[in-house]
Amino acid sequence: LRMPVGRGVAGSIAASRAPLVVEDLSAVEVINPLLRRNARSLIGAPLIVEGRLIGVIHANSTQSRSFSEEDVRLLQLAADRVALAIEHARLYEVEQQARRQAEEANRMKDEFLALVSHELRSPLNAILGYAALLRYHGLDAQKVKHASDVIERSGKAQAQLIDDLLDTARIISGKLRLEV
Repeated sequence: LRMPVGRGVAGSIAASRAPLVVEDLSAVEVINPLLRRNARSLIGAPLIVEGRLIGVIHANSTQSRSFSEEDVRLLQLAADRVALAIEHARLYEVEQQARRQAEEANRMKDEFLALVSHELRSPLNAILGYAALLRYHGLDAQKVKHASDVIERSGKAQAQLIDDLLDTARIISGKLRLEV
């Protein structure tokens, strides 16, 4: 449950950041209706990790009870272990999220490289194909002109793709300079 800091038993533990023993819950503010209805005594401790309060843990008794200093030390020891376990779980989730993001970025990079490879290969195939035609076949002047036009267009298209890739790399690395 979420409790406001400073209000109720858990909020008091959170505000003081210290263990609390309440032998008679009817004498203090209790926000949690289940606790108010069923508990008579309570012992609680803060969950603190690296100086940050992350929660409160408490144990209660349905009958009035006096908790000892040993009970307080034991609960605080358990609270420290629980806080550490919660922090480890949080860090594990952060690491898993970072791993998922890295895997997604890697997948997107692979898709990008496949697309770029295809786009670069298309004009290259035309260049190589027409160059071979020019070299090995006796072509008339019109076919030679057509082949050289295709080679030139394909070369320009490939050069533009490479320029665009280099511009993209410069943008990503923050090194693109614009001259207006």
